[in-house]
Amino acid sequence: MRLGRKPTCSLLLFLLAVNFLVRYPRTPRALGFDGFVYHGMTMSLIRGGYAGWILHPLSYFGLYPLSHPSGSFFFLADLAILAGAPLEGSILLFDMGLVALSLLCGFVLSMEFRRDEALALVVAGLFSLSPRLVSGLLWEIPTRTLFSTLVPLLMWLLLRFHRSRNLLWLGHVGVVLAIMMSAHRLTVLMAGFFIAFILTEIILVVSRTLRIRYAAYALRPQFRRMANLVVLTSFFVFSISLITVGGILSTYGVGRVGFGSGVVLELSNLGASLARSAGFLVAIVPIGVVAVYQGRMKEFKEPFLLMVLLVLLPTLTLRQYAGYYIIAPTALFTGFGVWWFVEKLRSRTARIALVSVALAVTVLSSAYVVNFDLQVQPFLDDTSYVSGVYAQWRTEGTLIANDGILASKIYLVAGHPYLPVGGATTPFQSPELLLFGFVNRSSLAIVQIPVGDLSLESDSPFLLSGVQGEADWASILDHSRQNIPDRLAQLYDPQYLVENEDAGGGYFAYGNTYASPFISQTYTASFRVFEVQGQSFWYVGGLS
Repeated sequence: MRLGRKPTCSLLLFLLAVNFLVRYPRTPRALGFDGFVYHGMTMSLIRGGYAGWILHPLSYFGLYPLSHPSGSFFFLADLAILAGAPLEGSILLFDMGLVALSLLCGFVLSMEFRRDEALALVVAGLFSLSPRLVSGLLWEIPTRTLFSTLVPLLMWLLLRFHRSRNLLWLGHVGVVLAIMMSAHRLTVLMAGFFIAFILTEIILVVSRTLRIRYAAYALRPQFRRMANLVVLTSFFVFSISLITVGGILSTYGVGRVGFGSGVVLELSNLGASLARSAGFLVAIVPIGVVAVYQGRMKEFKEPFLLMVLLVLLPTLTLRQYAGYYIIAPTALFTGFGVWWFVEKLRSRTARIALVSVALAVTVLSSAYVVNFDLQVQPFLDDTSYVSGVYAQWRTEGTLIANDGILASKIYLVAGHPYLPVGGATTPFQSPELLLFGFVNRSSLAIVQIPVGDLSLESDSPFLLSGVQGEADWASILDHSRQNIPDRLAQLYDPQYLVENEDAGGGYFAYGNTYASPFISQTYTASFRVFEVQGQSFWYVGGLS
């Protein structure tokens, strides 16, 4: 359905307004488990004027020890400085900018497949309003979501390169890949799109060769109908085989909203995982596959899209990450599926009603997922903010906490060194170790990992040995004060214990609560210098 320029622009602005409305902040401050650490790292970048975690050019892409993909941090710091806005306000500006970009990327990608503005608006709405993008751009520093936003742009550039064979488009692909790499390590999975690109080229060459050699058979209508049926059936059989026999379902044996048992449980968990990322309308993706395959004048684009789906299916085993790169392909298939129903209707009113219902279902699915995520995803609450202000103005030196989330919240405000580094995830190695001077830059033992030992789970092709930040934090809390190893006391020199009183004198790690001789002794050997609801500061200086 072709639309004029003014109606198209007006509807794009309408979708943009809907996107902004569903992302209206629902918390008093920024949120995200990792967002607190990222916020503190960005603040250190603004205050110091340089990234203290950059050891090597690959550190900018998070491919070197003690680093993290830093594109979002640099952009956010520049935005805060240029706009003269607080960092939390700049996060909102960054998120809203990416919302507009996601809408445009979805629109241009759909237009590349079919010159139909109405269909492109549907796809753009499905992509930009997908639950994963709504939840990830809800006042949170975008890292994975920046990567997700650029996936349709990468697909569009590959299609443009194929159509024109102009190396300039390939250069643009390289630029987009570099930005994606600076956002998140998931960019390695974009190799799947290039594999799909090459496989599609090979299949089309073979198909043309067979049609030329066996033209007498290939041009018969009966043969073409049978061939189309065989190919489409093979596509679904192969896809189902990958999901069932290929071991994908077995990774979905555990979930929060699944029901039943056995295969039914695994299928329900898989469906819930996909719906949490792409929305409830992901169920009509198979119809979209049929619609794409049955389209007239099929060129490279349609087989490429189908091949992308096949190549990405095995990666569904990466449960918590898969939702960030499948949104773009599923938005296209869902859009084509919705449009297949629209084209069956003759009444203009019925068509508009169907599109409106699809948009409403997408918004409702996003709202449902966001409400679910807000129940488990923390934000900077007033109590922790007060503790952070106290730490900023009344403490010096390292803070050691019994709760990683609380420690990262205070770091967001105060910017002081803290343990455990990494906040909620309490990793062995984190960029904060460099920022706080907990490691000696000149004596790091870094070696390259053999290529054969690398996997999709590898964070870096290099290995740093002898640095165990999480183990050091646990070791301090597991010892009484006089028995803390001298190396740890001198290296970290904690001055204050920050206690989350919900731990009952212990400390939180990996969802468990552990007893702590250090904290127990602090109650009798130290004094409390600050107390707010559920949180306390104890002075423990002088350990070294």
